[in-house]
Amino acid sequence: MLAAQWDTLLRFAWAVDYGKEDPVFGRDLGFYLFTLPYFEVIQNAAAVGSLLVLATLLWLYVAIGKVRSEQEARSRSNREPCGIWL
Repeated sequence: MLAAQWDTLLRFAWAVDYGKEDPVFGRDLGFYLFTLPYFEVIQNAAAVGSLLVLATLLWLYVAIGKVRSEQEARSRSNREPCGIWL
């Protein structure tokens, strides 16, 4: 995904001032042409990475068996005190 954005990285690395300012925010137009797209790529990569980590952790919890149904959790909690007393 990031490899396809090589041109955005180059635009960010070699950014120059455009010479005109945005009338609303007062930023140079070069920011919107060169810097902002790079920040969007980084933000999207972080979002995709976070979702991948979340999906992996969810899969691991289900695979290991830490995620149980409510009925199974109740039946297990009812058995545990008896096992301690025996």
